[in-house]
Amino acid sequence: MATIFSRLNISLTDQPITPELSMVQYDSGRGLDIMLTNDVIPDDPGEESQTLSANLYAVKPSGMELVIPSLSVIHYATSGSYEVKFASQEHFLSLLNEVGTVECQVALRDSADIVTTFSFYIHVMKNLSRDIAEETQMIGRVSALELQAKSLISGDADAMAELPTSELSTDGKTLEERITDLETEIRTYLSGDTDIMIEVS
Repeated sequence: MATIFSRLNISLTDQPITPELSMVQYDSGRGLDIMLTNDVIPDDPGEESQTLSANLYAVKPSGMELVIPSLSVIHYATSGSYEVKFASQEHFLSLLNEVGTVECQVALRDSADIVTTFSFYIHVMKNLSRDIAEETQMIGRVSALELQAKSLISGDADAMAELPTSELSTDGKTLEERITDLETEIRTYLSGDTDIMIEVS
C-alpha cells in the first residue's frame, strides 16, 4: 500500500510557534516525515542510525493516548540534522479516527537517553466522502423500509409478492403488527438511537 508522507520541519534552535499540520479522518496510507535541523538544509546523503530511535506520543480529542514507534531515524552528520519517519497503517488509522486536534510529542532517543523532545499538532478533518456514502446508504435503507410499509398498508399484491416470506408472517405476527414494527424501526433508525435489524432484500 502506498504511503503519503506529510513533511514537517522542526527547528532545533528557534521554534517560537508549535507546528501544525492537517490530515483527513480515516486515512490509512499516511505517514510523517519530520526534519530536525539547526536551520541548515542538509546537503550530505545522511545515514540511517543504528542507535537512534523515536516514539510519537499522541493524545486524541477524546483523551485516548497512542504511541507510534519510528520507521527510521536518519542522521546528517555534516549539518547535525535528523530525519524521523513514522508510517504504520494500523497506527495511523487509530491516530486519525477522531475529528479534532491531536496533541503530539516526539521523543528522539539514543539508546536509553532522550536526545530531544518536540511537540506539534495534527488537525484531523472530517472525511466527507465517507460521510456522504454512509448517508446515501442510510437514505436507501429507510426508503426500502418505507416502501415495504406502504406495500403492506395498501395491500399491493405485486409489491408484497416481492417481499421475502420472512418479512410477512413466518414470525407469527399479523400484517398490522408488522406495519407497526416497520414504523418503529424507521423512527428509531432516523433518530440515530440504533441500527435497524430488519433485513431488506
